[in-house]
Amino acid sequence: MNNAARNFDRLTYIDTLKEAGIDEGSARAHANALDAAMRDGLATKQDIAVIDRGFVSVERRFDTIDRKFESVDLRFEAIDNKFEIIDQKFDAIDRRFDVVDQKFDAVDRRFDVVDQKFEAVDRRFDVVDQKFDAIDRRFDVIDQKFEAVDQKFELMRSKTDALDQKLETKADFLDKKIDRVESVLSAEIKTSEANMRADISQSANRTVIWLGGTMIALSGIILTAVRFAH
Repeated sequence: MNNAARNFDRLTYIDTLKEAGIDEGSARAHANALDAAMRDGLATKQDIAVIDRGFVSVERRFDTIDRKFESVDLRFEAIDNKFEIIDQKFDAIDRRFDVVDQKFDAVDRRFDVVDQKFEAVDRRFDVVDQKFDAIDRRFDVIDQKFEAVDQKFELMRSKTDALDQKLETKADFLDKKIDRVESVLSAEIKTSEANMRADISQSANRTVIWLGGTMIALSGIILTAVRFAH
């Protein structure tokens, strides 16, 4: 075996062919053929022709692979272009989302303003509620005062009822006394009238007697005067 055969690394050669795009079976076949050729000593023209054909086939495959890679590159360029377009669209979408975010921020700020206004309204309602509570407390005080007044009226009614009862009792007593006084006075009046009538009749009799005496005396005077005149 020559030095070239000893220095030949089949696995490295196979990996190199595989990295170049040759499938593993073909790469192993090329490696085995090359290893066998190198182990058999000096290569013959036929061996060299086989090897050359192998290398030509490998080069053709490499050319095919290169063309495929070029096609792949073109496809990747097209894909890159499409991705650039997609990126541009996404940038446009991002810009739109930025505008939408700004609008949402503006809406959020408006909602904050609305919330502040509602909080102000709530504070005003709290003040109104406090005022109503104060009014309710005042009405409670007024109700207590009315209750006290009602109690005083009830006390006055009870006292008035007691006074009415006392007055009725005293009125009955006074009525009885008045009846007694009236009966006594009527009796006294009747007695006084009888006495006055008796006194009047006595006075009238005396007056008649006095008048009769006076008339008699005047008659005598008149007769005397007439006599002296004749």
